[in-house]
Amino acid sequence: MSLNLKLLLDIWCFRNSVLHGSTQKEQHIMERERVNQQVKTIYQSPIKLSTRFTPVNALPLDIRLRSSTLTLQRWVSRMQHQKTVTLRLQSSLRAGQLSTPQAFARLRPNICDKYPP
Repeated sequence: MSLNLKLLLDIWCFRNSVLHGSTQKEQHIMERERVNQQVKTIYQSPIKLSTRFTPVNALPLDIRLRSSTLTLQRWVSRMQHQKTVTLRLQSSLRAGQLSTPQAFARLRPNICDKYPP
């Protein structure tokens, strides 16, 4: 193997050990930290989902973080999918058409509410 190729291989192996850990235990710990950070990020700025989906903060953060790494990975993936579905549902409205929450938000109080009969 040439010197350049060996140097590049060593650099690549070092990079992988820094990013992913060198032992299996380190890999699990680093993956868990990465997933925990993703979950915390989602909780800090909750995704606005369609009403058909369970809200992000339906389960408190400290309880959610007690789940297994695989469960958290699947939850993060589901949140991303539900965000995509929500965007598609919102974009399927015709121009000028309001969604139900938008229509209720624009309702003005009835004039009769201001004046007693």
